[in-house]
Amino acid sequence: MRQKWGRRPATVASRGIALELGRYLAASTNGTVVHYCLMLALVYLADVNAVTASTCGAVAGAAIIYVLNYYVTFKSANKHKVAALRFSMVAVLSVVLNGVILKGLLSLFDWHYMLLQVATTVFVFVFTYIINREWTF
Repeated sequence: MRQKWGRRPATVASRGIALELGRYLAASTNGTVVHYCLMLALVYLADVNAVTASTCGAVAGAAIIYVLNYYVTFKSANKHKVAALRFSMVAVLSVVLNGVILKGLLSLFDWHYMLLQVATTVFVFVFTYIINREWTF
């Protein structure tokens, strides 16, 4: 099992968290590339609205992120049925948050939807890192 916050000397804990956060960022980047590519394809090739396309992309990206986080980021000792169920609950919540935040931003700002999607992604990234680190894996 990995150490929780504050149980190791600050410099060692900080370095470990920085490395873990870097791995989480890399896994999330891979999933986000899948998310954005699918979103763009659905918007431009299939004439799907931005929120629906983003939601479809987020689901596809989540599958990539689960595998990378389980094996690489957190090196989870949890059984897949536990980690996958927890991850799925966090992923569903993050997909809902993604859609709600993007829809809200689109209604507030007359900006390109991809710029607003980036802002949405940053918020969802921080939220999911904290939950996945402390509970999922």
